[in-house]
Amino acid sequence: MYFSSRHALGKTLAAKIAHLRGKEPIVIALGEPALSTAISVASEVRGWVYPLLMEPVIIPGDDRIIGVINQDGTLCYNPELSEYEREDMEMNNQSVIQEASRQAYSKLNASMTEYGNLSKDALRGRDIVIIGDVIRDQLGVGAVTELLKTVATGNIVSLVGNITPGSSTALYMESSESTFLDVIPYLMDEAHYFEKPEPYTPTEQRQLAMNISQFWV
Repeated sequence: MYFSSRHALGKTLAAKIAHLRGKEPIVIALGEPALSTAISVASEVRGWVYPLLMEPVIIPGDDRIIGVINQDGTLCYNPELSEYEREDMEMNNQSVIQEASRQAYSKLNASMTEYGNLSKDALRGRDIVIIGDVIRDQLGVGAVTELLKTVATGNIVSLVGNITPGSSTALYMESSESTFLDVIPYLMDEAHYFEKPEPYTPTEQRQLAMNISQFWV
């Protein structure tokens, strides 16, 4: 499915959760690319906006991604890897994975200061809205599942524009409600599905996210 802009996609998705307006849900963008869509959703429902920041952990010479480091430093394994693949990669590359994880977390620390702390305490008892514009793999799904699995939240709602079948199944299983506008086996880069380019720089997106969240205080 094609969209005129990420802002327009956000308004379409927000219409699915009009019942959450005024309840100050936590709107979590699956990565910075989805932040503009999440900002649009949060503006409509008066929510707080946070991106789920993550960095991939890659073994040199291996085109598979073993997982991502999330904001608390946890290595969230790639759900698309079989148990055998994961164990084989760990057995043969333990020190490489540890060093790559350390570097990934160090890189994340710089970005985390821009948004404030997405702590588990802030999520307890709150309705959570997971936002993705174009989800091509399960890395983000695995990271948000890891983040939320030990937190007693309110309802978890997933809203996505385009998503692959495996990712849609995984996200559906973690959600109280879910809306996927289109499920497509093979997806191209995110920008391909939007007629208008991203209007905000990363710095402007970060400031918008902070301003929206502070507005409802």
